[in-house]
Amino acid sequence: MKARDAFLLLCYLATIMQPSTSLDFQNAVVLAPMVRASTLPLRMLALDYGADFVWTEEIVARKIALCSRFLNERLGTVEFYSPDAPHFRVFQTCEAEREKVIFQIGTNSAREALEAAMVVVNDVAAIDLNMGCPKHFSVSGGMGAALLSKPETAADIIKTLKRNINLPVTAKIRLLKTRSETAELMKRLESAGVDAITVHCRYVATRPHERALWEELEHCVSAVSVPVIGNGDVLTRSDGLKLMEKSRCAGVMIARGAVENPSCFRKEGLLPCMDSLKAHLKQCMLYEEPHQNIKYIYNRFFSEICVPGGLIFNQVQQSKSRREIAQVFDLQSFYDELDSRRGKSGEVEAEGWGKGNPSHHEYESEFQRLPAKNGNKRIRVDDEGEVKEVQEVPKKFECQECGEVFASRNKLFKHVRSSGHDNSK
Repeated sequence: MKARDAFLLLCYLATIMQPSTSLDFQNAVVLAPMVRASTLPLRMLALDYGADFVWTEEIVARKIALCSRFLNERLGTVEFYSPDAPHFRVFQTCEAEREKVIFQIGTNSAREALEAAMVVVNDVAAIDLNMGCPKHFSVSGGMGAALLSKPETAADIIKTLKRNINLPVTAKIRLLKTRSETAELMKRLESAGVDAITVHCRYVATRPHERALWEELEHCVSAVSVPVIGNGDVLTRSDGLKLMEKSRCAGVMIARGAVENPSCFRKEGLLPCMDSLKAHLKQCMLYEEPHQNIKYIYNRFFSEICVPGGLIFNQVQQSKSRREIAQVFDLQSFYDELDSRRGKSGEVEAEGWGKGNPSHHEYESEFQRLPAKNGNKRIRVDDEGEVKEVQEVPKKFECQECGEVFASRNKLFKHVRSSGHDNSK
């Protein structure tokens, strides 16, 4: 066995020999997984305001499984990048949330789930299986709510994760057509080893504006002995306390309320919406959230301030950088002070950082590759579910005329076609 292979094997063995951890969800108020919203800025703000745990947005297992793991010393974050888009951040986290962040994966395969979990296992508190998303993208791929009708697949995923990683494994489901069907599914997940189950109190076909069926949650709680977290129409901590009292659920999950006013987690009550929005925007600047994603959030949420068609809404929509968004909310001085202290942020963003442009290398000196623990696609899972150590050398495709390097042959081909360069040298 080569020295590097031996090192990788020792890293893997060290991980699986760590004592199993557990999370206390009793009376917990947690942040829900929301696409493009539950990124690091909102997660950190929710924790600051009193959330007990925070879920990431759903990330497809096969996407994170291919990622490499880096330490961004400028921001103090651990970041994951795909080889197909080496400057597009797939996932970002930090040490401050490591014991509080639950990583949600979208998958229909136990093997892919384990490969994904191996990449982030050292940086998160638990792994959550998405079984509730009704969106076409998830369901058509056999993920999300599609797993509600495939309990054997969901159970296999949970068993595989529990067998191979020493982190809690949770699942998020929706109500099935009957109480008995929901109870049977939950019992099956419990038998597979799940540590907690979040129940969104709506059916797959129920629209978000329709009332959540809180009365169904008590039957879910009584079906299993593992903690059950209630979700649906919980907009504030006080709403959550009412649901816990009504259903005897262990904890509650807040989704929509957290993107309308993140101070919903405060025990002292809500802050003015503008104060919460500015606090969120500061977190976005601290962790250099892509401005396109900030616009997405403010154009859809914080509706008390960002009224569609209103002045602030239109100014945000027309913004082309984080600084321009900061100007809308009189936070440009905060941005400029941060930028002058750390440098590069505005310059790199203006050049297209985070848009998947492989020609930008401004941060290369700022990134340090972390020791290959379980990430970087070096530990894979075969068809029998066995973990194998694999040493892979990432391919690079270079334009022979200009010397620019691309992560895939297809990207190189597009470059040659658009630039007219001769690549036959």
